[in-house]
Amino acid sequence: MTFSRALTIFVLLTMFVGVAHSEKQPDFNGTFWKKMSQSQRDLFVMGMFEGRNYGHWDTRLALMQEAKTSPPKGVESKLMESWATDFSAKDYLKNKATNITATQVVTGITRMYADYRNQQIPIVSLVDVVTESIKGASNDEIEKRLLELRQEVAKGNAQ
Repeated sequence: MTFSRALTIFVLLTMFVGVAHSEKQPDFNGTFWKKMSQSQRDLFVMGMFEGRNYGHWDTRLALMQEAKTSPPKGVESKLMESWATDFSAKDYLKNKATNITATQVVTGITRMYADYRNQQIPIVSLVDVVTESIKGASNDEIEKRLLELRQEVAKGNAQ
């Protein structure tokens, strides 16, 4: 292991230990968003995009394994594997093919948090709302979704 690699690992571990020992995990909502710099916001959203990509890959692998080990009765394993591959590819491409950038999403989230009523909505929820908006959802549809999210937050059920 090279010195620079060891140093990088040490720095990362030091950062994570500090977070792990903090008293309370931050609420990833408008309050947290406003404390972040522009580059932190960009990285946060890019991280969410990459997490989503990883989730697609992980789901595909899980579906493939399930298809091999225990396909539904009456369904051949190869057919199930083919379905899992096709389903995962379509779902991945559906989300990937939008050409939505992290910068667009960051701008949309910032605008939504400018409305005091949206402050407690989790960032992850607003990523979806902004993405729907960019894809062409109407203002009425977006406002309806924001209202639902505000109500979920008020009940303590927001994700």
